[in-house]
Amino acid sequence: MNDIAIELINITYIYPDGTMALKDVNLKVMNGEKVVILGPNGSGKSTLFMVIAGLLKPVKGEVKIFNSGKPSFPLVGLAFQDPDDQLFCPTLIEDVAFGALNLGLTREEAVKKAEEALKAVGIEEFKNKPPHRLSIGEKKKASIATVLAMEPKILALDEPTSNLDPKSKVELINLINNLYDNNKFTLLIATHDLEFALKTVEKAYVLSKGRIVESGSINEVLSNIDLMKKIGLIA
Repeated sequence: MNDIAIELINITYIYPDGTMALKDVNLKVMNGEKVVILGPNGSGKSTLFMVIAGLLKPVKGEVKIFNSGKPSFPLVGLAFQDPDDQLFCPTLIEDVAFGALNLGLTREEAVKKAEEALKAVGIEEFKNKPPHRLSIGEKKKASIATVLAMEPKILALDEPTSNLDPKSKVELINLINNLYDNNKFTLLIATHDLEFALKTVEKAYVLSKGRIVESGSINEVLSNIDLMKKIGLIA
């Protein structure tokens, strides 16, 4: 459990239009930790997660996943902010099995993994339902199931509480905590929802305008009221 799960060394990412999304980002997440990347909208959180997941290649710096510079997939399972970006098959079970099939599992094995993942997030009864017929809360759970089916070592959730009503938010908090307790993966969350962060993680990094500006325990970071106000996380 003392291995380094994620290490970013001087990561810089610039979009093709010249926008500097990340600048000299350094962070370290230990295996089994629960860590949040806090930041307002537009701070670079989603870009950072795509770099960690290997979907974007930084223009400078090094990404190490379990001390290796090899491709992150399938060690990192990323659930996007918008679940519709991950749900595109005719039925939910096909969506959740899709990643496992791409890992080389037989259809029977992939469907079994998908059914287990849907059960883990509590929506197995919807397995034959078209994803577009699900509520936003159910879609959020489904997007998590799509990555759970691939059994990642690192579960990365990008703004998982966005657009959720209070009841669905509480359900998701409980689900994430239960999944962590039962699976003991490394948990990485990106959010601007401070209440959610406080209830799910132990350690925090603060991202502002593409740079890490603070890090520490979640309680220490959130107690820095001046910083939270300065970067727009609280009014």
